[in-house]
Amino acid sequence: MRHTDSKWEMWCQFGKIWFPIFLTQVMMIAGSFCSTAMAGKHSAYDLAGVSVGVNLWLPILIPATGVFAGIMPLIGQQLGFGRRDGIAAMIRQAIYVAVTIGVLVVCVCIYLLPAVVRSLGLEPAVQEIANRFLLYIAWGIIPAFLAVTFRNVIDAHGETNLSLGVMSMGFVVNVVLNYCLIYGHFGFPELGGAGTGIAIAASNLFNCAVFGVILIGYRSFSDYKIFHHWDAMDMNICGDQLRIGIPIGLANFLEISSFAIVGLLITRFGTSVIAAHQAAYNFSELIYTLPMSVGVATTILCSFALGGQRPQQAYRYARLSQLFTVITSALLFVWCYWEMNRVSSIYTSDAGLAALISTFIPFAMCFNLADAFGVPIQGALRGYKDVRFVLMVALITYWGVGIGGGVLLEKITPWGPYAYWMGNIGSVFVAAFLYNYRLRRLHRRMSM
Repeated sequence: MRHTDSKWEMWCQFGKIWFPIFLTQVMMIAGSFCSTAMAGKHSAYDLAGVSVGVNLWLPILIPATGVFAGIMPLIGQQLGFGRRDGIAAMIRQAIYVAVTIGVLVVCVCIYLLPAVVRSLGLEPAVQEIANRFLLYIAWGIIPAFLAVTFRNVIDAHGETNLSLGVMSMGFVVNVVLNYCLIYGHFGFPELGGAGTGIAIAASNLFNCAVFGVILIGYRSFSDYKIFHHWDAMDMNICGDQLRIGIPIGLANFLEISSFAIVGLLITRFGTSVIAAHQAAYNFSELIYTLPMSVGVATTILCSFALGGQRPQQAYRYARLSQLFTVITSALLFVWCYWEMNRVSSIYTSDAGLAALISTFIPFAMCFNLADAFGVPIQGALRGYKDVRFVLMVALITYWGVGIGGGVLLEKITPWGPYAYWMGNIGSVFVAAFLYNYRLRRLHRRMSM
């Protein structure tokens, strides 16, 4: 990366950083998309079981990976200032953080989550699939957390094309194993939806190994000699990452858990509604790759600009990324509206279930359009290290407006499960307003 001045140079640098991140996010979400679609083709029980497993797994995975994202603005500002000393120590301490959190999460997945599944009153077949999914996925947790940490280090250096290459290969591994393990092809056992857990764990291990090789041998990182020796755990360096990463992780938890809780609340509407909701949520995850990838790119670019003492440039990056996301999301909204029935048919061959999924898809589209206004600015605030405000907004909006509003609407309106989607859409619009207000105040303060 380099510091830029003209609008054209800024757009070019934004595109260079963003596009590989976008494709990387597509590969990550496409793996989940294919897993869900394949499970749905196997049976509605498999789709519902994977849905419950995912709704319990994501509220753990997302905040944990948010903690690991704390390394990105630290490295970005160091690079923006032109200093590489100390980055190797940051990476080693980030590895310690990833492994420590990984061990704790493995214990939660093995000993706590099965009890939660039993308490939901699910049909026996759905409960068994969910439990096996969580058990299998636990084996890939530590490699997954290390892979996320390595990818954040690589992306912070602007080498986002490397992450794209690794995640593309990992996507192929994931899809092939899903095909083999769900349906029992090529001599593999037929595990149904639970087989997605093994496929995810194996692809995480693959990604971790390849990212490690890149950090050892690629020219941008080989001089760090990250794995040549190991420092003792330094709580000062770990603390720098955790002070940024924990608020990011908690904000991510509040956001993703709002949908996970909705998924659990919807279980009382029956297996068909659970499956339809999960399909729509899975589709919303896929299209969310656009604002999410822009948010990550904006964090990298803003932290780099601020490290170089260029606050005006950081603000301009935030605004151009928001403009790009809003325009692109609006076009995507129109396309999804016309192809709604085709999207629904991806998840099931059952005409009744496909029709039910079609009633949820418009809510997923509105949710994505609302995200276009806020997620890029949220990424900018992380580049400013203003993560506590992001956490406060997440608490107010995602749980207050989102869950609280959804429960209220479900009680006072005849909307049923759709009321919860309306609550979440409203929460995202409120969050977007607050993020934009905060960014303007920070910019005015730095410009004085």
